[in-house]
Amino acid sequence: MAPGLEARVSIVLGLAADVKSHIEDLPDVEEAKVEVVLDPPWNQNMMTEAAKLQLGFL
Repeated sequence: MAPGLEARVSIVLGLAADVKSHIEDLPDVEEAKVEVVLDPPWNQNMMTEAAKLQLGFL
């Protein structure tokens, strides 16, 4: 597993759960389904040079 990947997955899933909760708090909403889709799949080329430097990829 890539360094930090488990933490990033945890953050994304936590945000999805928060979004679901807030949607279900809306009037007339009984249940919500939230799907997180990364398309195109994320890769290091999407990072800024500053981010790569900060994370030690350069």
